[in-house]
Amino acid sequence: MSTECYDLSDNFVTVNRIVRSESLAALRNGSASTATSHKSLLSPNPTKDIVVVRFSEELDPTSPVTIQVINAVGSVLKQSIATGVQSAVSVSDLPNGIYFARIYQNEHREMIKFVKN
Repeated sequence: MSTECYDLSDNFVTVNRIVRSESLAALRNGSASTATSHKSLLSPNPTKDIVVVRFSEELDPTSPVTIQVINAVGSVLKQSIATGVQSAVSVSDLPNGIYFARIYQNEHREMIKFVKN
């Protein structure tokens, strides 16, 4: 290491805000105004074959809930409709990677990122 001193008063750092990927996906799919922080739970994460989504208490268990599995570029790869408090979705046929579970019922919208390995 050098023992010399340097004048760094002319060096400036610009800090840019980083937007979470869930927010980017919501923007890409036109649902940014209704995207919420997720209160539903997805497990296991990472997964090999099945993800179980336990729905937020804000959702009506007697009304249909739509679950979509979306890839990193926003394409819907799977879609299922469920009722109750949770649902299992098979992802065994998908290649390893990063995906999003979009969960919605009426005006309630959530995006949860998960990894398939």
